[in-house]
Amino acid sequence: MKRFLLKLLGLIPFFLIIGAVNYSIDSKNYITENEQLNEAAEQIMAGKLIATRERLLQHDFVKRYIDRRGKKDEVNVMGSSKCMVIDSSFFPRSSFFNYYVSNSSFVEYLAITYWLDEKDLLPDTLIMELSLSQFHNMYTGQPEYYYDACKTFCNQLNIPPPDM
Repeated sequence: MKRFLLKLLGLIPFFLIIGAVNYSIDSKNYITENEQLNEAAEQIMAGKLIATRERLLQHDFVKRYIDRRGKKDEVNVMGSSKCMVIDSSFFPRSSFFNYYVSNSSFVEYLAITYWLDEKDLLPDTLIMELSLSQFHNMYTGQPEYYYDACKTFCNQLNIPPPDM
């Protein structure tokens, strides 16, 4: 028994190293705040275009953008990457933002709508792309806070949240 416990204690440095590496890399921003996403949201709100070398963490970006937006648009679009080509030129006389998320599902739409409503930023016109694929595997790939927002919004509306 004593030898077994000593072997277990020998694993502690391994787990400490793995934990330190995960903390320092933190590619999904589970532990640390990603200032680059905050900066990207600020730049877009200032009317600038941004480009990144890496794939932008779209879920985190959309949430941060809504948190910082502070301005209600007349037109919003929600959809998958199919909708990313829809820009303000489609609505030249209206304030506009496109909340597209690649490979999106209806869960994202409900969460984003909830956050917009919570901040009193729901647009006059909301255009949503709907396809059958968005109702299949709806709970894959989103951060936990998207699920929570979706469920909270459904509860407020007194409707059942989408099945898992």
